[in-house]
Amino acid sequence: MESVAITYQLTESFANHIIRIFYTVTVNHRYEKLSPSRKYALFNGEPFYIYTLSKQSENNTRQHPLKLLEFKSIYESLTAAAALRLEKALGTEFPLTIQHVRADPSVNYAIQFLTDLAEDSRYLYWEDNDDAGQWASLHKLANDSRKIYTQERHLFTITDTSIKDLLGIDRYIIRRVVTKYEVPVVLKGFQTIDSLLIHVPRLLNALMQELRRENLSFQKEDLKKLISYLYDQHLVNEKKAIQEQQQSAFIKTLSIDTGDVLLLTNGKLVVINKILFDYDNRLIIECAQLKKKLEKSQRTKAIPPSMISQVLKQAVFRDYTDQARVRNIDLLRRWMSKKTSSLTLPVFQPDFFLQ
Repeated sequence: MESVAITYQLTESFANHIIRIFYTVTVNHRYEKLSPSRKYALFNGEPFYIYTLSKQSENNTRQHPLKLLEFKSIYESLTAAAALRLEKALGTEFPLTIQHVRADPSVNYAIQFLTDLAEDSRYLYWEDNDDAGQWASLHKLANDSRKIYTQERHLFTITDTSIKDLLGIDRYIIRRVVTKYEVPVVLKGFQTIDSLLIHVPRLLNALMQELRRENLSFQKEDLKKLISYLYDQHLVNEKKAIQEQQQSAFIKTLSIDTGDVLLLTNGKLVVINKILFDYDNRLIIECAQLKKKLEKSQRTKAIPPSMISQVLKQAVFRDYTDQARVRNIDLLRRWMSKKTSSLTLPVFQPDFFLQ
């Protein structure tokens, strides 16, 4: 024999959750020269030991934390006894490798869960399958994120735990998204991952991609809620830029433009100077009142779209003033009532879920 390794693995067998403890022996070339009977005499026992976490008939994993803690004690005793026997037979210098009992994250999460449970049992529930299942992929992701973290540290401004606390979105959903779309993260904790520090712009892009996925069902509203929160609290400038771009595009679709003449519900005639939006994304028309001889007043005021009764396009108004023998506001008002129709403007609603 050249070396012996003792390891374990969490697995399933016929829908039973088990832990398989086994040893692996590495042999040298002399072993192949032995007769079959001699080989059998050297290795005639079972190379593994089965520890059952839960049987198929039990159909629940609530006892897993206690069973994993029990396994920890058995494994430590078993490997200690095996090590003593091997050292006695082969010497203390013989290469013996024993996998650490806490090498699998399930054991670590079980210990953490029971420790937390002892302190406060009100809100805890067992999440072994989620946390332990994501442990290896998250560590790989964090290792791949080191370079971007040194370059863009200032963009890592949110954690998965804060998202859960503030918005009620399960950590598993966030961790699944960052892993799937390779969003850079920094981990807190090694044996168990306590939290993720996440690259916010890349998280936003990942959420947008996930939102476009078919059959999203119940997670859709959670993702939208998180996207809105990121824009409001972490990506304010980006939100402003998107909003301004959408407002500019919206204005181009309107049936009114600067220079057009408006007949208001109070009977006044005004000329549009600017089309703006207030803080709540409501349309505001900045206009100047027409004087008696159809000159524009220097004073301006802002009106809501609800005050607009009719509109006269700028080109038509220019033709009217060029052809009119007398420029009089009352004559224009009567003329508009015959040549124009009522106007209703649409409501602007920004959409931050389009990318």
